[in-house]
Amino acid sequence: MAAHDNGAPPIVGGAPWRPDRLRGGGQAAPPLDIRTVAHLIPAARAARATLASDGRSLSRDNLANAIRGGGHGVSNERASLLLKILKAEQDVPAIGPAAVRPGPDGLDPLSEVVA
Repeated sequence: MAAHDNGAPPIVGGAPWRPDRLRGGGQAAPPLDIRTVAHLIPAARAARATLASDGRSLSRDNLANAIRGGGHGVSNERASLLLKILKAEQDVPAIGPAAVRPGPDGLDPLSEVVA
């Protein structure tokens, strides 16, 4: 633990910083399990579309409010996870016929795959 010039521990949130005050005794939070929100993903996607059509930003609070407005209960923790999922979906390119370009000889590269 780093000490200030006077030898005292740093002050964090009005109290001296102590590593044992970290959640789980200094252990990292467990990884999030998306199965806990899988049933809410369709509602989150609908909420994202509603927010976009209303010109509102995709934030945790806006997403949670829109999901709740659709009749679903969602905690802020779950809304945060749903937001991460939705943002990850935006970063994944779609794969389909339009994404596959013919090779230089004009053949579809997928037609050359032999099972």
